[in-house]
Amino acid sequence: MCGKKLAEKHFSHLHDNWINDEQKHYEEYFKVEGADDIPTSKLENHNYKDLRVIKDFFEEYHYA
Repeated sequence: MCGKKLAEKHFSHLHDNWINDEQKHYEEYFKVEGADDIPTSKLENHNYKDLRVIKDFFEEYHYA
């Protein structure tokens, strides 16, 4: 398995374990609803944004 595929596999495990908690914290901290509907580029700095940026990277990698 190549480096990018291996990194994506392991990131996917972390993403699946963390995304719901981080989204909930983001929404509570910034007092917003439906953070998953906010474009990644418009999110405030937070671990939730970090997860989304990396996820976007891997999704773009698949379509490149």
